[in-house]
Amino acid sequence: SLMILLREGIEAILIIGALLAFLTKVGAADRRRDIHLGVAAAVLLSLVTAVLLDTVFRVSPAHQEVLEGVTMLVAVVVLFYVSYWLLSKIEVKKWTSYVRDHAMQAITGGSALALASAAFLAVYREGFETVLFYKALFVSGAAGSTMPIGAGMQVAGVILAAIYVAINRYGVRLPLRPFFAVTSAYLY
Repeated sequence: SLMILLREGIEAILIIGALLAFLTKVGAADRRRDIHLGVAAAVLLSLVTAVLLDTVFRVSPAHQEVLEGVTMLVAVVVLFYVSYWLLSKIEVKKWTSYVRDHAMQAITGGSALALASAAFLAVYREGFETVLFYKALFVSGAAGSTMPIGAGMQVAGVILAAIYVAINRYGVRLPLRPFFAVTSAYLY
């Protein structure tokens, strides 16, 4: 539980950190608000997605096993894809370059929506994966597993908040290559 949120959260923080640093570097620090609006919208939509998965997809007990199986298989496929993608792109320079290109287009075009959309898509992608993984974790967990899963989420949330502050206030650099290699191996 802790590793899922920590990994996905750090991916999102790195992308948003790159966007914010890029805005400052090109003298558009006043556009940080656009990024934060995109992040807030993505977090909100991720929570709505979680609620919808929990409420809309309630089925009869006869179909519960099928839903559990499908949810876990989809989570596994997404997990393998993301892990493979991360391992193949372990060099963050490629991803940072991609994010910068989109941010520059938004800045030069003057569109607040384009900049907020870049942040939104980066964060919602991670949020959707997280929701999917947690749904599979809750579905496959035994009775009484809700407390440990929730505890892992809370601890990860505190760690992510500390990482966000450290990166944005103090410019702390994470050892990305070892981090993503270890978490990819762990998730595999």
